[in-house]
Amino acid sequence: MFHLGLLAGLFRTKIQRSAHCREFRVAPASYAIWFCIASFCVSLSGCGSSEGLGFVTGVVKMDGKPLANASVEFTPIDGKGLTSYGRTDKEGYYYMMASRTAEGSAVGRNRVKISTYEVIDNSRSIPETVPTKYNTSSELEAEVKSGSNTFDFDLSTSGGRVVNRKSDASNQ
Repeated sequence: MFHLGLLAGLFRTKIQRSAHCREFRVAPASYAIWFCIASFCVSLSGCGSSEGLGFVTGVVKMDGKPLANASVEFTPIDGKGLTSYGRTDKEGYYYMMASRTAEGSAVGRNRVKISTYEVIDNSRSIPETVPTKYNTSSELEAEVKSGSNTFDFDLSTSGGRVVNRKSDASNQ
């Protein structure tokens, strides 16, 4: 268990008094601690940046009906930029997040994957209901621009094959 006294000691500045004079000075060890704290704070200032991202929202439907609880993934086709993720609500509405604090998707052409498959634990999963042409072999693309973007996807079950990953693994 972490001792609170140790934590308090890290933030306390040591003051040493010289034996020959009345001046006080800060011990060199304290400089190192304060330098580390300052460096950490400066490094955090870049986190959560939305530079190079466009805000992305939309609605996903399957055969004209909202597709609830589906994962949505935008991956830059050129490989430059972050992959972003979203999840649809009960009305099929989604918005994309590039990180925990940065909303949006990478500006440029993105491959879009939509899936309902989800692993709950080692013995249970939510089955896939979306054809492979929208997820593992996705044909969907979106051109994300700076600013706000809306991409609605109306998927169709006809003509597409649905692959349940769990059953595929047991057949091999």
